[in-house]
Amino acid sequence: MMQEANANSPVVLLRRQILEAQEKLKTLTAAAERKAEQTRLSELHTKLAIKMEAFRKYS
Repeated sequence: MMQEANANSPVVLLRRQILEAQEKLKTLTAAAERKAEQTRLSELHTKLAIKMEAFRKYS
């Protein structure tokens, strides 16, 4: 059903966002920009961990 709607699970979307943020972080040189992207990346990792824990706990 999800395939027919071309939808992805939240975990897949978060992993994709994490990969994109990691690639962006590699290109940044300014300290302030790097820190902001690192903060965003850590937030994405936290969200992923919460989703994965909920999946393990309630599945």
